[in-house]
Amino acid sequence: MTEATSKPISRRTVAKGAAWTAPVILGGVAAPAYAASGGKPTIVPGSACKQPGNSCDSGSKPYGINKGYVMKFTITNTSAKDIWLYTGGTYPNYGPQITNTAGLPLVYSGGRIGGTYYAPGTHIPVPAGGTVIFLLGVSGQDDSANLVFDLTVRFQWGHTANPAGDRDHVSDPLVSTIHIDGTIPCDNCNPPADPAAAKAAAAKEEAAKSSSSSSTSSSSTSTSAKKTATAPTPIETTSPTAEPAPTSTTAP
Repeated sequence: MTEATSKPISRRTVAKGAAWTAPVILGGVAAPAYAASGGKPTIVPGSACKQPGNSCDSGSKPYGINKGYVMKFTITNTSAKDIWLYTGGTYPNYGPQITNTAGLPLVYSGGRIGGTYYAPGTHIPVPAGGTVIFLLGVSGQDDSANLVFDLTVRFQWGHTANPAGDRDHVSDPLVSTIHIDGTIPCDNCNPPADPAAAKAAAAKEEAAKSSSSSSTSSSSTSTSAKKTATAPTPIETTSPTAEPAPTSTTAP
């Protein structure tokens, strides 16, 4: 009987088998656009104040805030790419959108970071990994009333200076709600660092004005009473009686 001899397996055969059994690793698959563009920025509301009159409009100071309210936001870009907050453009809802619980017709009137003013329609840059303090102004009234309400702002944002270049985040805007205490006036066009202290100071100033006005009114009334008092009757003097003229007699 002849024994069967086994034929050695070639390396080429092993390689072919491995090609069928090894898992296929796909390379070059495009990641979602949102993931590729970096994380979403954050926005944290701060203090707010009312801005009566024209003390912060573009005519006296380049802040563009006239008869409205000013609010402070801290905006942080958590990604490794620059971002822009869009404040205008041809696409819907690039405003930003401003709504409030008081139903006031308020609109975005510009904002500033440090000494740089961004007029409506000018997009606001936030550098990669950076944090900025953004002062946002709204107006639209005849005057900034002493009202207390909540205001919500919605920003569209992206990683290009032109909104048309990054439309990946339209369905995920940057949104924040801030509390407006209309009894607190702005300090040189800036929201107060301590709203509670500013409110107390405003109330004290208002009380002082009221007291001063009351005192002035009382003093005016007293002066008026003195002026209208009856003048004393002058003492009449009697003029001396004239002596009678001498009577002439006829000689006898």
